[in-house]
Parts: sequence; structure tokens; C-alpha cells
Amino acid sequence: MDRLQKLAAGSIVVGIAVLALKYAAYLLTGSIALYSDALESIINVVTAVVALLAVRTSAECGMRSSWWTNSPTRSAKPMF
Repeated sequence: MDRLQKLAAGSIVVGIAVLALKYAAYLLTGSIALYSDALESIINVVTAVVALLAVRTSAECGMRSSWWTNSPTRSAKPMF
């Protein structure tokens, strides 16, 4: 796992920790505002998971040679 993937995975861990703390605070206080904020944190965790998938996919694509970068037409000069 490279540095970016570790950062993205860390973001998931932090998001889950924040979600758990907000939910625990809701259970202790009964505050609907804290409950709403905890529910919003679910979206943050989902976003972090998508970011990790995007980083992993981009790393895999970067390891393979791309038809776009190796295409002879990419280095050709314009005709006009």
C-alpha cells in the first residue's frame, strides 16, 4: 500500500471514529442535533471509502502502460 492509499485508509478510520463519538454523544445526551450530525458522518465515511477506491484504481492504472500515453498520435505534430 503506497502513501496515498494509507492516507485514504486513515481517513476511513478517522471518519468511523468521529461517527462513533457523535453517536455516543447522542446516546448520552439524547440531542437530536447530535443524532443528525452522526447521520451526516455516515456520508463522510462513504466518501472516504470512495476516495480509497479511486486512489487504488488510479494506482493500478498508473502501473499499466496506457494506450493514451504510448499512442504515436499523441506525439505527432499537427498537420495545419
